[in-house]
Amino acid sequence: MRKLIESTLVSLDGVIEAPERWASFDAEAAAYSLEQLGHYDAFVMGRVTYEQLFAYWGHTAGDPYVDRINAMPKYVASRSLTQTAWNATLLGPDPSSAIARLKDQPGKDLPGSTSGSPAKGAWRTDR
Repeated sequence: MRKLIESTLVSLDGVIEAPERWASFDAEAAAYSLEQLGHYDAFVMGRVTYEQLFAYWGHTAGDPYVDRINAMPKYVASRSLTQTAWNATLLGPDPSSAIARLKDQPGKDLPGSTSGSPAKGAWRTDR
């Protein structure tokens, strides 16, 4: 069974928003992050995270890290989106059940990321 692994950038004083303002992403961090992507074959995220990442990376190419992210499937929990782009699929009206089904499928672990909103409740599954 695959694991859903929560991945949220949080500063030491609890700031979740705007990691580009405080999180260092130098060459060492980029190499480590690219290596870590090898442990995953899809992403699970909330709508806000999806929209922010798509706006930032969805139209960028030529960097191995970004190219890998762009190529990976993305599963999005949203009550308001009706369509997606960027190799993304909506999880539907019951994200918890959809995530449980994803975890039951063969494959690598799934990193999950939300903006710190109540969407995190969708990550709760019995499995």
